[in-house]
Amino acid sequence: MTAQMRHEHDVLRRVMMRLVKSKMAAAFSTWRGIAAELKQEEHKLHGAVTRLMNRHLSMAFEKWQATAAQMQHEQMAMNRAMMRLVHSKLAVAMHDDMEGSLSSALAQEKFGLHGGLGGSEAALSAASYAKCKAAPRASSS
Repeated sequence: MTAQMRHEHDVLRRVMMRLVKSKMAAAFSTWRGIAAELKQEEHKLHGAVTRLMNRHLSMAFEKWQATAAQMQHEQMAMNRAMMRLVHSKLAVAMHDDMEGSLSSALAQEKFGLHGGLGGSEAALSAASYAKCKAAPRASSS
């Protein structure tokens, strides 16, 4: 082979290799794209299957959560009702106690018992007693 033929052979070989390599590179690029798409689809399918399998568990948790919130609400309402009842009973007891002490102070003044309230103090207690009598009384139910 002559140098000319050898050179032409090398050029032709490089052109053919470049063509083959470009086809291989294109095929590899296509394969990578398809593999990435398949991986993404597999990930989506796995998520969907997991959600379907855990649907009952999720529904049970949501029901428990709603029931717990409802029970907490009912407990708070019961506590408020009990506190209203206790406070109304306390108010009635204090009113009765105040009424009792005022009536005994008036009795001491009326019958002139010593050690009781004096003149201006008795007038104040009589006015307080009248206010208590006029105030509406909380129901004792």
